[in-house]
Amino acid sequence: MSNGFIIAGTSSGSGKTTLALAFLAALAARGYRLAPFKIGPDFIDPGHHALVSGATSRNLDGWMLTRDYNQKLFDRCRQKAQMAVVEGVMGLYDGFDGRSEAGSTAQMAKWLSLPVVLVVDARSMARSAAALVQGFERFDPGVRFAGVVFNRIGSARHLAYLQEALEGHVAMPCLGGIPRDLSIEIPERHLGLHTADDHPLDKEKIARLAQLIETHVSMDRLLAILETPQGSGRPSVETGGNPIDRVRIGVARDAAFCFYYPDNLELMEDSGAEIVFFSPRTDSTLPEDLDGLYFGGGYPELYAASLAANSALKTSVRVCSQANMPIYAECGGFMYLCDHLTDL
Repeated sequence: MSNGFIIAGTSSGSGKTTLALAFLAALAARGYRLAPFKIGPDFIDPGHHALVSGATSRNLDGWMLTRDYNQKLFDRCRQKAQMAVVEGVMGLYDGFDGRSEAGSTAQMAKWLSLPVVLVVDARSMARSAAALVQGFERFDPGVRFAGVVFNRIGSARHLAYLQEALEGHVAMPCLGGIPRDLSIEIPERHLGLHTADDHPLDKEKIARLAQLIETHVSMDRLLAILETPQGSGRPSVETGGNPIDRVRIGVARDAAFCFYYPDNLELMEDSGAEIVFFSPRTDSTLPEDLDGLYFGGGYPELYAASLAANSALKTSVRVCSQANMPIYAECGGFMYLCDHLTDL
């Protein structure tokens, strides 16, 4: 049985995330053990992936990470699952610059030998869609396509027009068309979608996402098209060596601080760290016997009032700092450690 594919768009905003979640929901409903992934440095989409699939979603990145690391991480996670579902970044061929494929979804598709399901926003398009799909299909012969899914179609007749336009012009099959449905879209705000902490998908909405795919996309045809990648050794990702002493690291984790890469936390654990989570919003004290603190990113500006009001926790952090405890903070976590934060 096939065990992986990439969901890529022609551009940002084409509906990749909604379709990725819908595919994950449909496959989970069919009983698949899933390995979700997101290409690019994104914290928000993986949170939704995990909620829908029941599995931790990992980040792949051809610009910040080596090919070897990406391949080892993918293989390690995939061997525990029956199907890998990878959500792309931006448009299929978009990456670090306009001259190369560095950091693009297309690059990752070739590195991992995975076929691509191309998502096309078909609003206000008919025969022109065939020219668009043909261009994506021919742009890089090294990219393999499993098919195209048209998103935001207006009617069954609209989909028929699109299918007719493809005939004789492209090799990839049309797997279906998703009608416009604002009720399934995740609301957006500055810096992207609402997080899974702030906008969790309930069981009813996840079921609707699954039904969306089963009704409007030929899942059986997709599963038949997907080819099982040629097997190779699946070595585990190398970690930081032999730990000398165990350390206990307090990690801020709540709705305000939720941007973490699982790889970083696991590498810390592999190197001898015990990870202890706490909430700067609701906990009055830090966990006991800590050797260091880690404040990740998130949206502290949305919770500035409750964070500011929790003076007991702020005092505990200040005491640790004055005692020269190592404190690492990034983005929103660094904002929290500042004297003042001015919100909107």
